[in-house]
Amino acid sequence: MLPAPEDSGPPVAAAAAGGCADCRSGEWAARATAVAGPGGDCPPGLTAAARTAAENLGGSLRLELASFAGSAAGALSVAEPAAGRAFAELLRGTAGGPCQPIAVVIPKTAGVVGFRLAAGDAEGAGTCPPDGECALGAARWVAGPEIVRAPGAIVVLGVFRNLATDRERRGQLTVYFRPPSSRWRPPGG
Repeated sequence: MLPAPEDSGPPVAAAAAGGCADCRSGEWAARATAVAGPGGDCPPGLTAAARTAAENLGGSLRLELASFAGSAAGALSVAEPAAGRAFAELLRGTAGGPCQPIAVVIPKTAGVVGFRLAAGDAEGAGTCPPDGECALGAARWVAGPEIVRAPGAIVVLGVFRNLATDRERRGQLTVYFRPPSSRWRPPGG
């Protein structure tokens, strides 16, 4: 079993609640993770398809009304089926592959203040720069993080690539943001 990258914590957390050590006062963090299979090439057009799927998902009126924050995979249960269809199909199509689209959804009026890219496997975990190899080696983010501002939500998107040919790796995208108001809480929170 793969460990999560370090500092995995809850999927949505606030500085005030003590659940986000990296957040400053008034900030929240939302995280998404995905498992990438052993190394290989990314499918042609994956980044463009992920961007289009993120735009469609972010156009969901239900996400706006719910003021949703969390992983794009979690947003699929809130969004209108038509808005989430492309992202759901993208996730099904890349399942088990070495390249995984990973996205975080936050309220459309939130302010993105930063992000953290990470990777991990059974031998360790660490951070990743947006344009180079991850600290644990043989892994990188080939796209993103890209901020997609859509009518219903903001989607922050990246594509994680596992270059290790002998093991799975887990990629994690954390987005730090200021919510629409100090009274904002994630759905169910």
